[in-house]
Amino acid sequence: MTWEEFQREKKAYKAVWAELQGSSTGALKDFLKKSYLMVVCGRQFNIDDDPMTIAKNCPAFFVDTSVSREFFGLLKALKAVAESSDKEDEQEKRLILKEISRFDHSLFAVIDHWRVHVRFPVVDIDLIQELKTSPYCDKEKTMMRPASINVVLKKTPESA
Repeated sequence: MTWEEFQREKKAYKAVWAELQGSSTGALKDFLKKSYLMVVCGRQFNIDDDPMTIAKNCPAFFVDTSVSREFFGLLKALKAVAESSDKEDEQEKRLILKEISRFDHSLFAVIDHWRVHVRFPVVDIDLIQELKTSPYCDKEKTMMRPASINVVLKKTPESA
């Protein structure tokens, strides 16, 4: 999957999330205002994380290509100079950050086996169970038992 395809998928999930939040009422609506989306692929990261944060927290999300190796090389160099207090390293750090900011993310390839999960600020079994019955919940990938607080979001809601 290309980075651009990943961005389109994220946009679709975020639209469903906004629909879900907008269509909810009462205590569930308040609960969802404090909840957030995570991309899960073995490890997890916030759906709004930038490529640098994703690379630091979930490097396996990126397919091993010359582009990703170059990007990871920049991150490794940045980490090395960030740990130094030398003034020359400050200049090097600025140069590396500038190179990272210019990096063409559209060249990335990412894995295609990931899901979007809802994360909650607190555990409220009744509200989580209510959410699991929503047409926005992927019932095939979400354990419906009350013992599970894991909720997988669908990319598109079920037809009514």
